Amino acid sequence: MLAEAKSFLQAIDRTTKIGRRDYAVIMVDLHMGLRRSEALGIRAEQFRTVDGKACIVFRSKGEKERIIWVNRDLEEALAVYAKDRGDAPGWLFPGRNPKKHLSGDQFWRIVQSYLEKAGITKKVGTHGLRATFITHNLLKGTPIDQIQKTVGHARGETTLGYARDLEMIKSRAPEAMEGMNAD
Repeated sequence: MLAEAKSFLQAIDRTTKIGRRDYAVIMVDLHMGLRRSEALGIRAEQFRTVDGKACIVFRSKGEKERIIWVNRDLEEALAVYAKDRGDAPGWLFPGRNPKKHLSGDQFWRIVQSYLEKAGITKKVGTHGLRATFITHNLLKGTPIDQIQKTVGHARGETTLGYARDLEMIKSRAPEAMEGMNAD
């Protein structure tokens, strides 16, 4: 999964303005575990710096306010993209009509084009980026309640439903307990 994600990201030509935009929007979705509509509906003014650390504040499904911290890799991708976009308020990822953001269909076509360039033939949609975020975090040991809060799910079971390799994750539970004994 990680190797596929890396080859997918490497397929993006970041020497072009469009490539830098595509890389930034894909990184936002992949690194924040957002719903496609949330990622595309971000406005530039939603980014904040709190105690020297970048975050995004927005209202999501159910109108709950969520704060999601931006990691170093995503912060770098957004900084490079900002040089092209400028610092004007408005949609972070404007569509052809600057009064509207990129559409879900446009984003889907962007993702599909880079999957093809990367030689990834299995069927993956834009929701696959969200599933990758959840699965990767589970594999890295991030507590389910933290992942659930980040992705905006009300229940942990919903979050676990996105895990691509759930059986593999479950099968590690007994292994994780090895070494916990009286010896």
